[in-house]
Amino acid sequence: MHLGIKIKKIRQLRDYKQSYMADMLNIEQNTYSKIENGKTSLTVDRLDAIAEILGVSRDFIENFDANKFIKNANLSISVNTLENFVKA
Repeated sequence: MHLGIKIKKIRQLRDYKQSYMADMLNIEQNTYSKIENGKTSLTVDRLDAIAEILGVSRDFIENFDANKFIKNANLSISVNTLENFVKA
């Protein structure tokens, strides 16, 4: 998975729109879209700025695995559901 897709997945988890990201980065929305689509190279400074907006580290973005995240989120939901069932 290329870096742009990872950024897109994290942005979607934050429920941010591309237009919001573009505004925060002071670029056009279509320019931001090219970042997520891998059609433009990212500088370290731009990646750091994106990470800051998303509230994560650059390393988090680089190592992000959506499948593991979703699996862990589902496990967390299952455990919480089980705990609530036992308490009832």
